[in-house]
Amino acid sequence: MVAGALSLNLDKARGGSLRDVAGALTREKGSLIMAGVALLWSFAAALDKSAIGFASAPFHGTVLTVGVAVGALLFLQGQRRLPELTSFRNSPKLVIAMMICASLALAFQLLSIQVILVSLVETFKRAIGSFMAVLLGRLIFGESVTLHKVAAITAMVVGVALVIG
Repeated sequence: MVAGALSLNLDKARGGSLRDVAGALTREKGSLIMAGVALLWSFAAALDKSAIGFASAPFHGTVLTVGVAVGALLFLQGQRRLPELTSFRNSPKLVIAMMICASLALAFQLLSIQVILVSLVETFKRAIGSFMAVLLGRLIFGESVTLHKVAAITAMVVGVALVIG
């Protein structure tokens, strides 16, 4: 898993030494942020399953969604970027589609962790999310899809399956 993640930045590591790889990771701002997000997300499913033991899945999903929305709004307000949300007024269909997709994803996740091992749900979620990130990177941002990227992501997915499973 770690080897796959590290290999995504190997092309930016000039000499190939451990120090060069670490330097490439720190130069690539998104890599460190991604690592932090992955660490935090790794707790989420287990905490969700625990929370469902104390409240129903719909109630937990509602509280979770409201909490994320309030947190995001406070973050945007703190950065004085709240007015940027007004641009979504011109795209109500897009906003509704995003809300439906997010709600269905959370509902299916909360329902599935009640009957399937959390580790299995997380493995499939990570695999689908990783490959979709590459596909959407290609479709939306015109990023290249290389054999190197596919191999690195495959290594990460296999690592997740081995660690979690």
